[in-house]
Amino acid sequence: MAIRLKPNGKFQVDVTVKGQPRFVQTVHSEEEAKLLEKEKFEELRYGASSRPPVKSTWTLEDAFRRTSESVWDGSKAEVSSIRNAKEAVKFFGKSRPLDTIDTDAVDEYIDFLKDAKKSDATINRKLASLSKMLTVAVQRGHLKAKPFMPRKKEGKGRIRWVTYEEEARMLQIISQMSQDDFYDAVVCLIDTGFRVGELRSLSFRDIDFETNMVTVWDTKNDDSRSVPMTKRVASILSRRMHGELKPFMFSKDWMRTPWDRLKTIMGLADDSQFVPHCLRHTCASRLVQRGVGLKVVQQWMGHKSIQITLRYAHLAPSNLMDAVKVLESKPELTILRKAN
Repeated sequence: MAIRLKPNGKFQVDVTVKGQPRFVQTVHSEEEAKLLEKEKFEELRYGASSRPPVKSTWTLEDAFRRTSESVWDGSKAEVSSIRNAKEAVKFFGKSRPLDTIDTDAVDEYIDFLKDAKKSDATINRKLASLSKMLTVAVQRGHLKAKPFMPRKKEGKGRIRWVTYEEEARMLQIISQMSQDDFYDAVVCLIDTGFRVGELRSLSFRDIDFETNMVTVWDTKNDDSRSVPMTKRVASILSRRMHGELKPFMFSKDWMRTPWDRLKTIMGLADDSQFVPHCLRHTCASRLVQRGVGLKVVQQWMGHKSIQITLRYAHLAPSNLMDAVKVLESKPELTILRKAN
């Protein structure tokens, strides 16, 4: 098995299992590549020849429960995976037998998601959760085979970040909401570029006020990284140094309710890209806009590939301004006129 980054920035998935037919496909993100690699490995491993005989067909609720317990529980993507799976359960129904979920049924689900104005990336994530439940059922002998799961082509899309004006309004509203913990979290997410889960996993022993650095160990890529603290982040974390083990002792989905309330008050309820993750985009965007080199931004954000960081490259206008000066600086030309 292998995942290769291609020159065009896409990821090639290459899977071979014990001499079975080789699978090669190109996708648009590393996350999608990892999901596809794992899914195809399981399909090849549990093919028709080696798949255990079907015992009894599960319902979708059976598959959801078993997948939640054996796959998603404790994983980094637990909250989002379960949330996406619940939407499939709600659409098809808890008592829906898995062997009745065929390709036509999947297409109906996709049409439903499209009608709900879900993006192609969101549809892929929701299909991935459904696919995982069906895979678990196949592995445990409660489903003969999975239906074909089409994947939507994901565009790069617009990067949503928070302007300084939006930030000022956000913090004012949060103060009026009397949500002190939420206020502190938003500021820390903007200034560190941490993911919400990374901030939540942060412990006091990871904060070094002498070096002014904060280290996150539990990352999406399993690679730890350290970033310097801004003055307001250092002030917040210092103030939150009390009897607890962590500065932010909350559940995995703790930001969802106050964030949704904030969106509504700001009049951004219809902005599908205004999500907590846009605070991470805000940090990266501001670094690039202020002239920080892309390699440094990559290290700060913990991007596995420079291709991910390059999404922000166009936000460095100074480079373009320097380039246009080159075109405008013309050497003196000597024009020879023909003698009369």
